[in-house]
Amino acid sequence: MAYTTDDNVREYINAGGSSIFGTDVIGTRVMADKISSGDSMIDLKLSKRYTVPFTTTPPVIQTISNAFSGWFALRSVYTNEIPSALQFVEDDYKKAMEWLEDLKNKEVDLPASGGGIVTEKGSDTLMYSSNKDYFPIFDVDNELNQSVSSERLEDIAGEREWLK
Repeated sequence: MAYTTDDNVREYINAGGSSIFGTDVIGTRVMADKISSGDSMIDLKLSKRYTVPFTTTPPVIQTISNAFSGWFALRSVYTNEIPSALQFVEDDYKKAMEWLEDLKNKEVDLPASGGGIVTEKGSDTLMYSSNKDYFPIFDVDNELNQSVSSERLEDIAGEREWLK
């Protein structure tokens, strides 16, 4: 599922002051390719923090997808012909890239479309360490002088007794 639609991208481009950006300028199949390219960038940037592709598109992701898709579309049509046609979309492209970086670097949370925030990968998983209260026994002293703490040995013995 794409994060935006052909109509949304065309509306975004037209609202930015460009001439009417209809299917005669860029076809629907080509626009679908531009949307796919933009969405791939989003997934690439957020894949370590979130499960992508999103099953429900958060509103800010649709906005970012519009900016990326519009930039790809205008760049393919107007490169070197009408630089001002690209300028407003290029500014939004840079902003969208900054937003993705902020999301990736956990500087901001991703709002969900129904309220709240999108759950991160592994955020519902808790790790438990049975060694959390023990001091490390390696790289503290010379290898010949290292030993396991007596408390740790007592706990191991207690666990063995309990398992019998």
